[in-house]
Amino acid sequence: MKVYKYNELFEANLSIQDLEKRSRENGSRGDVLVKKLINGDQLTINKKGQRKSISVTNSGDIVSNIIDDRGKYDSDLGEVIFKPNYRYEDVIDGDDGVRYKLNDIEKTPDFGSSRGSSLGTLETRAVESLQCLILAYRQFKRTHIKESDFIDILRLSDTEFNGYLEYVDAMDITKDLFENYLSEWGITFLKTANALFSKKIKITPRNKIDIILRPDIQYKFYQVSSKNGVCEAIKRVYHMSKVPSMSKWNPADIWAVDINNEQEIINEIEKHKSVYALNKVIDYYFDNRQLVGISLKKVDDKDEKIKLVINKMTKPPKYTFSCIKLAEDALSTASLRIEVNTSSEVGFGNAPSYMTIRTFSGSKIQNISGEVAGKSARQGKISLVKINEILRKHIGETVPTVLEIEEYGWDDEELKSEIEAINNRIVRRYGHVSPSNRQYVENRIRLVSKYQALFLAWIFIENEERRKNRRAELTVVDQTVEEMFHYALSIMFDITKSGRTPKYVRVVD
Repeated sequence: MKVYKYNELFEANLSIQDLEKRSRENGSRGDVLVKKLINGDQLTINKKGQRKSISVTNSGDIVSNIIDDRGKYDSDLGEVIFKPNYRYEDVIDGDDGVRYKLNDIEKTPDFGSSRGSSLGTLETRAVESLQCLILAYRQFKRTHIKESDFIDILRLSDTEFNGYLEYVDAMDITKDLFENYLSEWGITFLKTANALFSKKIKITPRNKIDIILRPDIQYKFYQVSSKNGVCEAIKRVYHMSKVPSMSKWNPADIWAVDINNEQEIINEIEKHKSVYALNKVIDYYFDNRQLVGISLKKVDDKDEKIKLVINKMTKPPKYTFSCIKLAEDALSTASLRIEVNTSSEVGFGNAPSYMTIRTFSGSKIQNISGEVAGKSARQGKISLVKINEILRKHIGETVPTVLEIEEYGWDDEELKSEIEAINNRIVRRYGHVSPSNRQYVENRIRLVSKYQALFLAWIFIENEERRKNRRAELTVVDQTVEEMFHYALSIMFDITKSGRTPKYVRVVD
């Protein structure tokens, strides 16, 4: 294994020719890009040596224009979209408000670069597992780690390396795996570990300020897919409670547990059968920092301080409806944005925010979802099932599902007519449109996605001024969007008053 200097762990950017090459997943690298766009994965942008991670806000539109009938990447269609007239075009919309070319995307290991094998859909699990390793390393170093520590880790003997893995329960971790992810995730590994062991933050309701991971406790770090120890105990009791969406109840990617008291904690967890009782147990051990759930996010800026928020220790952010943003040409996109005004104590900021509404499937007809995007990472999703549950509670209406739309018996032309009619009405109301001159291929997937998204917007504009009674401070639409954001951000896992999520620490950007 070659040991690189840290600044050597960077690769060239993607080209249209790269997308035709075979990946290590028995497909093309174009298929890897399609999968990333469908899953809403982050892409790393590298322009003139400046690197950042973005979420793609028009991924559904791109995917539907570069895949064939089997849902596979089509190189001819890809060239039409990414490189028409022999020049790369700005067709990728980033959540930072900037448009990018295909060759602005860094060729990271998951695209099949020369540094190591691609992990494909296991990428998230690999990153979380490697963060466990760096947390174990930071725990024993007992002081801030720096980029130079990554080289030290790669130079460890196998015995020394495996010594740190004794405090990790995750997928198999090797030095090669670690090396593969350093260029894209190294800053995140570094800043997250340092912040969790040194940043002081409000821990308890009585305003106790302390660090998250205590130096006098020896932790074991479980990646959330683990089927062992405290991680498995939490999942077992949670599923007994028969409450859906475990990731919305607690979005922890890593569980850090006091290794010397783990069995006691497991025994206490297993005494309970309801999710509400489980919340109390997790909150108690969190206050003592003996059991800490950690929700990770990618952070890239070397100079920016990492932000940590402990769920339940600050008031939930307030969200009020602002407007709908959509394309001038109703059929040019499969999505729209719900813009909201945000107010919070810490962590989520007070600037306008938005949720993208679209289907996240590029190869088959599926219901829309909502996704809240942050500066460097996706912040959370909400399904149409949950959106409709919230709509029914506050407004008494719902968005038609895919099944209901098919029962209407509309052909594509009739569906397009409905889309254009609703789109025109919303444009007249808000005027927040963006011009679109992109080439696109019409298909049923895009049409159903846009119809559902527009129907949700239609419900909002029809009820924008309505209140449940004269004393109500918020409109029914304000109440709806706030619950949608709270659910997507795992602040609430249920729309009832008792549906608050337990304590965990969230990395935010």
